[in-house]
Amino acid sequence: MNKRKSKSEWMELVKEFKASNLNLTTWCRQEGICKTTIYPYIKILDNNQTALSEEQQWGKLSLPKSASNSAISIKVGSITLSVNSGFDKEVLSEVLRVAMNLC
Repeated sequence: MNKRKSKSEWMELVKEFKASNLNLTTWCRQEGICKTTIYPYIKILDNNQTALSEEQQWGKLSLPKSASNSAISIKVGSITLSVNSGFDKEVLSEVLRVAMNLC
């Protein structure tokens, strides 16, 4: 007999789905979950993330020329990232996206 899942259990499953990078049909088939059951929780999580991103404000970052070879620290929630000169912009963008989803 299947036990009913709580909202928090569904939200964890949604996070697992999002992290899988699979399409919903494939992921649900692999997990044995009905798409129509998980879909409302995907919408809730997407709406929550949209609301959070609209509330977030970014400041302007200016570095003096003398600091061009130094590392900088970026704090996102409880995560602090150190970035050295010569960093890969695409990698930093992806790391920031993941960090923002975790916070």
